[in-house]
Amino acid sequence: MLDTSQRYPISWRSVTLGLVGVLIISLITPYNDYVLKNTYVVGNNLPLGAMLLFFLVAVFINAPMSRYFPRRALTSGELGVAFGMVLIGCAIPSSALMRYLPPSLIYPIWQARSNAEGLRLLESVDIARWLLPDFEGEGPRQWMNAPIVTGYAGRWTRDEPVPYRAWIRPIITWGIYVGFLYGAFLCLISIFRRQWYENERLPFPLASIQLALVEAPEPRRWFNSTMSSRWFWICFFAFFGLHMWNGLANYWPKYFPPIPTYYDLRSVLSEVPWRYADGELKMAYFYPTAAAIAFFLPGAVSFSLWFFYVLFQAYKMSMGMASGDAGTPGQNDQIIGGLFAYTLVVLWIGRHHWMLVLRQAFRGSRPGEPQGRYLSYRSSFWGFVLCVSGMVTWMWLAGASLGGAIIISLTILAALFIVARIVAETGLLHPGSTFLPTRNWLMLQYAGWQNPTTLNTTFLSGHLQMIHHDVRETFSVFGTHAIKVADSTVYRDASMSSDQASSRRLGRQLLLLFVGVILIGYVTSFSAHLWVEYEFAVQKRPDAQTVNEYSSNWAVLNHWTNPTLDFMNNRQNYRHNPILHFVGGACTTVFLAVMRLRYVWWPFHPVAYLCVGSWPLGQLWFAIFLGWLARTLALRFGGAKLYTNARPAMVGIIVGEAVAGGFWLIAGILVSMSGAYFKPVKILPD
Repeated sequence: MLDTSQRYPISWRSVTLGLVGVLIISLITPYNDYVLKNTYVVGNNLPLGAMLLFFLVAVFINAPMSRYFPRRALTSGELGVAFGMVLIGCAIPSSALMRYLPPSLIYPIWQARSNAEGLRLLESVDIARWLLPDFEGEGPRQWMNAPIVTGYAGRWTRDEPVPYRAWIRPIITWGIYVGFLYGAFLCLISIFRRQWYENERLPFPLASIQLALVEAPEPRRWFNSTMSSRWFWICFFAFFGLHMWNGLANYWPKYFPPIPTYYDLRSVLSEVPWRYADGELKMAYFYPTAAAIAFFLPGAVSFSLWFFYVLFQAYKMSMGMASGDAGTPGQNDQIIGGLFAYTLVVLWIGRHHWMLVLRQAFRGSRPGEPQGRYLSYRSSFWGFVLCVSGMVTWMWLAGASLGGAIIISLTILAALFIVARIVAETGLLHPGSTFLPTRNWLMLQYAGWQNPTTLNTTFLSGHLQMIHHDVRETFSVFGTHAIKVADSTVYRDASMSSDQASSRRLGRQLLLLFVGVILIGYVTSFSAHLWVEYEFAVQKRPDAQTVNEYSSNWAVLNHWTNPTLDFMNNRQNYRHNPILHFVGGACTTVFLAVMRLRYVWWPFHPVAYLCVGSWPLGQLWFAIFLGWLARTLALRFGGAKLYTNARPAMVGIIVGEAVAGGFWLIAGILVSMSGAYFKPVKILPD
């Protein structure tokens, strides 16, 4: 048997494949997501674009090469490098960054045309000009009518060329911030990799699915063990066919009657107490990908997720019957408190590892101590300190106070950290929970501190909150999964299994490759986004909303303008006590975490509490329930053998949906560019 496992994983082939994937995703995402409003190219923590690309590579490139030219086939290490590069690239072009960064530099100024309070706010703060494009005029009153603003918010119709040069300055200045932020988290991943991957053995359900595509087959075989399974292909074609049929039904319902993938009990459950429940309880879609992912989860996690959702609906119905109001105004503060507490719990669990890192940072490593696989712990720690210092300095120069800059930086990093932890434990496509930096200052005001920070600091907090609030895609999740995939492929050789010099040499090269991907993806994505915004005013679909409509309106108002105005006016429009709810959420989370750590029989996971009431869980709870039920029945009646044998079938479901989504994505782009009537085909929730 030919042995190709010793081939060095970072090769011209792996790097080329990774760069091609990064460039494709960076270039097509703005047009597909904002103009067509099609199934998102990335869209969640299991990016469709990456799954489609590597399925095509596995089937049409590596399979025949492995069968007939095994010496030339891509190895698992090469595929792992390329896949990691694409994952890192997925953290830039859409909701993780570019969906909000360029709009945040235009739409607050555009909205000031019809929002007197917003204009007064812009005139009250000292905006660092290097944060913004090169506007003509001295202040917001002149900027809001500048062609660079009106052409972005509408469409560039002037005779002169689009002023792309005016964007060079913010591309560079914001690129410095992004570089410090992403660099800090790459160092952080190098620090906690051993704790999460080896000591706690977190399940990383999404990485298990990704590995099924990047695992190279044995020489002279077509596919790897997962894709060789008959059940993989049965489920693949079944769910690929389902979405092909429903996609055709979207265009020609007369000839292709749609196959329902939901239940609708709204007419039946319209009376008290059901009318107080959320609509997602009464009408729920079956998302096969979410159900298949739930099959991979530990039973306690998947059970907790759907059970807490149902329990929350029962609570809302009881509150509605008792008071006539099923609202939960303190829920956000409870979740913020819970996230803060869970961060402390995670840090406490790994306290021995963190102390080891600190000791090595100041005195170096000693014989017999683990030293880190990708970077030494000393380099990781001081690299993290350097990057965080860069973030703080950047925010201070942008107008924040020094103390405020430190708090904002740590808040953002804590949010990225805990979101990565939640996805590593649950595999949620969209966890739906994050920290809100402006909430820090508003809660201090509520506690009686009139001026806890400056208006400029709160304004910058809102700016960064708008950019980072959407955690359907985050660099932290893609980064941790890229490293997890690399652990199982790039370091597959036994000689790379320990923390040694050769291991860290390869790790440094891989991290440098990721840094290069960040730079290329950032410039490419920013450029593609600007082209889309100046070229198109409305979407190419029947309802024809504004391009990137969510970022142009709701995200600006609710995550930036309104919280900053509340702070400026000391406006406390609360129906609840936010501090009490914050403390209550923290205590509940600590209780659930302690019970989970101390008692094996305890069935409830604290992550479910942190996600309850969120939009994503409302969309996915029924699919998670079905996945939990399938897993439970498989283990109950077939034991571990049936559960193991069913795993390729679940991967087939996920890959089948991804390929179907990719087909309709490409078809949508081609149909829209031809000028024909276009209808988006959705595979997963927006």
